[in-house]
Amino acid sequence: MASKKILSISSVEKLDYIRQRVCNISEEKLRAAINTVRKQRDLDALMNILSNLNNTFAAEEERLLEDSETHNKKYANVDNDKYSTAYTVLSNIKQSVFAFYKIVRMFSKQKSHAFYGNRNETKSLEFRIRHSTVGDLEVTGYIFDNLTPCQKRVFTEMENFIEYLDRSLGICIRIIEEEESIRKDVTKTQQLFEKQIEEVYQIVKRKKGGSKGKTFYKELLEADSNPENVRKWFHKITPEQMGDVAIGLKDQRLSEFTPSQRYVFNENPEAIRFFVDVVSHIDDCTDKITGDTIVNVMKYTNCTSSQTAFYECFRETYMQNGGKHRVVSKQRFNQACTEQNHGKPNNYDSFVSKMDMYVF
Repeated sequence: MASKKILSISSVEKLDYIRQRVCNISEEKLRAAINTVRKQRDLDALMNILSNLNNTFAAEEERLLEDSETHNKKYANVDNDKYSTAYTVLSNIKQSVFAFYKIVRMFSKQKSHAFYGNRNETKSLEFRIRHSTVGDLEVTGYIFDNLTPCQKRVFTEMENFIEYLDRSLGICIRIIEEEESIRKDVTKTQQLFEKQIEEVYQIVKRKKGGSKGKTFYKELLEADSNPENVRKWFHKITPEQMGDVAIGLKDQRLSEFTPSQRYVFNENPEAIRFFVDVVSHIDDCTDKITGDTIVNVMKYTNCTSSQTAFYECFRETYMQNGGKHRVVSKQRFNQACTEQNHGKPNNYDSFVSKMDMYVF
């Protein structure tokens, strides 16, 4: 019954096709269709159908607006192709478009045609549109507004339907165009990818998934060396699959660090890498490793672990990097922490200005 073009909507052009065919129906054609409806029971039925149609359409528009705010701010969504595939999710829009034309066909004068030798698909939506007063036929306008109060109500409901449809398709087209723009941008897709990797990793942590053998999993684990893979899979995997990628990618990125570093910085590779970089430049910023020095490093790297864990991690990392100076005892470090917590003056600002020269 339905047009193949409408059923296969998957691009801005096809959404635009619907917008042009339905939303640009002239007022004269709508009035001509309504003028054919004279029986009160038919008008009552038409009013109820259109009113219910618009109620569901209003809810659809509200959902679209809400979802459109976050759709392109995530690398992976539960329903990635919400806006661009054959109205899979936009069910109310699809049903409403078909219902609208079904209603108008029921109450519109049909253009006569010869079936002999006719090669057109007479059940298609385009054929029915062309052979109704809301289709491609010329319609004679009315000099006077001769609609009855009930007919005017039906006319208003039809106008409301077209406005809802136009706005909803506008939302879809805007989001698809934005989505395509992001998909072409390697930097933008990487930013969204890294942000969501961190978010889902904090949720899934050590849970195991079933994506290891999948193509997307293998390619996204190469994200650091091949950014094009990140662009390729934008809005192609689910958040659950993203969780599997997050675990695999984090394990891969963390494999170069020590257990102590992973623990102290909550398995955050970026934070660990920054910490290692800072420690590697300590000897450039000071000529001895005092308790205050280690406190400054802890503050500078935004570490939230315990003092004991941080001290051991710092000492281990400093020695691995071939540090030139002796590291103070844990007791002296703890004493420096207490003194700074009680407001004792320190050289943190001076430390920051020196370290910024090396790590930024």
